[in-house]
Amino acid sequence: MPKEKHTEIIVKSLIENLNKRHMEGQFFKTKDELLAYLDTEIKSGEKIASGGSVTLKELGVIDHIKGRNDVNYLDRNNAKDREEILELMREAFTCDSYFLS
Repeated sequence: MPKEKHTEIIVKSLIENLNKRHMEGQFFKTKDELLAYLDTEIKSGEKIASGGSVTLKELGVIDHIKGRNDVNYLDRNNAKDREEILELMREAFTCDSYFLS
């Protein structure tokens, strides 16, 4: 079985299991599909945070979100001190969207 087909079968099973637990999953074959989907899901004015995911950074998701001027991304990597980091982490509890992997 080709690796791509095997991956799709595993991901389909994973998404079905998420659905059973009242969660949603999405599968994208390309980075461009992913970023286009995010643009339809992230609404203007949203407050967004992330859990420090290397995967999201490598996929360009974080830079893509930061590049949107119509959302407020809580970037704790740019915090000036520990106190600001803690404040951003507390504020993340009230985010419209929180990304992790």
